[in-house]
Amino acid sequence: MLVAKKLGLTLITSQSFDASGRVIYRFGTGGKDIRALIMALEHQQIVASAQPNYLFALAQGATQPTAPAASDQTGSIPPPGEATDLANSDTASLQSLPAGDAAQYVIDKLHLGALHQRVRGRNVTVAVIDSEIDSKHPDLAGVIMERFDATSSESRPHLHGTGMAGAIASRSRLLGVAPAARIIAIKAFDESATSAEATSFQILKGLDYAISRKVASST
Repeated sequence: MLVAKKLGLTLITSQSFDASGRVIYRFGTGGKDIRALIMALEHQQIVASAQPNYLFALAQGATQPTAPAASDQTGSIPPPGEATDLANSDTASLQSLPAGDAAQYVIDKLHLGALHQRVRGRNVTVAVIDSEIDSKHPDLAGVIMERFDATSSESRPHLHGTGMAGAIASRSRLLGVAPAARIIAIKAFDESATSAEATSFQILKGLDYAISRKVASST
């Protein structure tokens, strides 16, 4: 803190990051030159590293899927006897799957029909670090097992986070790549006028939480 005071920095907040065994401090610069401050901090032996608190924006736009093709049975489970050892695979967690949407090119591209005959993500938990996920969306019913908010803003469902969660675990009208997986919804991106934004500090908080829960992560 003496170093920060000497450089004219104001402590905004701090966070213990168990995954790295370090404490991250966020300072206000008071309008001082960022590059000069970083160089000064990096010369201090007690500082591991210093960087700006970058702002990241989600760039992918949301698209509305077309009506599902009723005749497409790509995601269905084969009749008894046509697949080996299904009782011991994770298909037991879902007895039937939706055919998916005609706009979901990923179904054919990743051969999800064949894949889901063997595995569907049972006993797999994925942390989605994104904007707020709409847990009330029909395709995500029973999918969200836990939430963590790395921001200090009001929470409201956002298209991007909801879409990413759906790409993983949809199992109603749409078909996800792992429809039996469970999701930890980590909100690191605040909703903005055009998309959603997150700072380096918020994303790191989300990653640290995901690591603490010993799960896979998706950003």
